[in-house]
Amino acid sequence: LERLSRNPLPDLIVSDVMLEGMGGFVLFEHLAAAERTRGIPFIFLTARGSLDDRLRGLSEGALDYITKP
Repeated sequence: LERLSRNPLPDLIVSDVMLEGMGGFVLFEHLAAAERTRGIPFIFLTARGSLDDRLRGLSEGALDYITKP
């Protein structure tokens, strides 16, 4: 979040759900809530493949939710 506040915005964000600190879902919520960053396409790429996690990511507005083998 700090880098996004002081750098040009990326064309796409690919993030894991399991991030140290706030976690990927919380990161996505912060980005979706901010006018400056809410339009950036966001994809989760994670080992967490449960149906609940997938549905949460997609229902909150992520472009895709991809599980790693």
